[in-house]
Amino acid sequence: VHNYTTLMVARALIGITVGININVIGVFFATRVSSKRVKIQAYSAAKCFWAAGAGWIAVLGYFLIERVGWRVFIIFTSIPMAIPAILMLHFYYTSESQDEERV
Repeated sequence: VHNYTTLMVARALIGITVGININVIGVFFATRVSSKRVKIQAYSAAKCFWAAGAGWIAVLGYFLIERVGWRVFIIFTSIPMAIPAILMLHFYYTSESQDEERV
C-alpha cells in the first residue's frame, strides 16, 4: 500500500465484504434449514464461530504482525472470507440443478 488513503479504502472494502458475508449466510440458513429448532442451532453456531474467529484474528495479529508484516497478515486473514461464499454457491447450484432434473 502506497499511502494511508489506499489502506483505509482497502480496510473499508474488507469491512463491507464481511457485512455482506454475514447477511448472505443468514439468508442461506433461513432458506435451506428444515425446521425452526435446527435454524436456531445453526444461527447460534454461526455466531459462536464468528466471535471465536474475531478473537483468533486478534491473537494472531498480536503474535504475527511483527514477524510477517501487516500486508501478508491481511492477505492471509482475508482469504478465509471467500470459503463460505464458495461453499454456499456450490451447494446452492448443486441442489437447484438436481431439482430441475427431477421435474
